[in-house]
Amino acid sequence: MTCSRAPVARGASAGEAGAGAEPVVEAASAPRPDPGAGGVQSLLGVEFTDRGFDALTDEILANDGADAACRLVVTANVDHIVKLQHNRDLRQAYDFAWRATVDGAPLQWVAFLAGSTVPHRITGADLFVAVVDRLDPARHRPAFVASDEALAQTVREWLESRAFPADSVSVCVPPFGFESDDAASEELLQAVARCRPTHVFFGVGAPKSEIFAFRHRERFRGAIVMCIGAAIGFRFGTLRRAPSLARRFGFEWLWRLLSEPKRLFRRYLIESVPFCRVAAAEITRGWQARLAAFVGSMRTRG
Repeated sequence: MTCSRAPVARGASAGEAGAGAEPVVEAASAPRPDPGAGGVQSLLGVEFTDRGFDALTDEILANDGADAACRLVVTANVDHIVKLQHNRDLRQAYDFAWRATVDGAPLQWVAFLAGSTVPHRITGADLFVAVVDRLDPARHRPAFVASDEALAQTVREWLESRAFPADSVSVCVPPFGFESDDAASEELLQAVARCRPTHVFFGVGAPKSEIFAFRHRERFRGAIVMCIGAAIGFRFGTLRRAPSLARRFGFEWLWRLLSEPKRLFRRYLIESVPFCRVAAAEITRGWQARLAAFVGSMRTRG
């Protein structure tokens, strides 16, 4: 694994490391951190925050590491919803999450068709950019878990240009399968811990990021952990994001499929088929609830 603190103008040396594996526990014994003020909107078995984009960004940036809890941020898309139907570990991570947002446009479409309140759409890519571009070297200590060394080096150079102290940042590239390797997990966790992070950005894919963060939540105490997939690559230019028009109309998934057909064909066109069943059930429940409410109101009037 490649891990380092970014070399910066202040001249401290690079650091490395990681941390041990904990058994997954039942969600009931791992209560969600206090969500504070605000509410949630239930959709497709997930409780989504009702905060708007700016409010959530400000809330994340307000963290200075003083809070003792690990606060996990997840951004749900179609793939996540499908995996939540059978992946117990991912379900526990979602149940524990401090904030969940709607990333995929199809989730909003389901809410609309079900006649329920349509939650804000806050993609991981947009949220990451808004947060990372406002990180303050005087207050924040970010750790990045990147998917490859080229991306990691770009992040290091950016941190250097922003004059982050070398001992307040960490940039790591864990090996493939690190989440199932105790030694690699330990190395990664120690590397992240050495900068005492206020924010940890996981860009190594789902559901491994969410599950890893949940399993090792005690090692991320004081940090907001954001699982944001390809967002690091989008922000730092190693991956090309869909044009704004495609994003606006909810077709970013199609752009990504055409850009990476070998990697995404199975996920988007085969593994996501069960989403249709889950969505249909949600829409049916929504209309049944509306019909029951209508009948009840008519009886009251009668």
